[in-house]
Amino acid sequence: MLAEFDIRPRYKEIPFTPKGMMAKVGDYQHVSIIKARFRTVEKTGKKTSMAKLAREIGRSSATIHRQIHHHNNMVHSVGECDKCARVNSELAKVVID
Repeated sequence: MLAEFDIRPRYKEIPFTPKGMMAKVGDYQHVSIIKARFRTVEKTGKKTSMAKLAREIGRSSATIHRQIHHHNNMVHSVGECDKCARVNSELAKVVID
């Protein structure tokens, strides 16, 4: 019936939420990292250090760096960040440099 009426359903991915230990960064925490970085750049015109963001969020500076790097790479290569898109973040298509 879908083919007969030329209906093409789109399926949305479910946001990733890690279970148990905090070894992995879930989609919601990824978005909070990106928003925190974006807010500081927007307010001050300067980037906040990875170490300062790490202290605020409770993650390592390496984790913060990986999340920002992943976000920017996805936006540059695909047009939007997959993690941000899964949770409908307004920053999904914005490069955070």
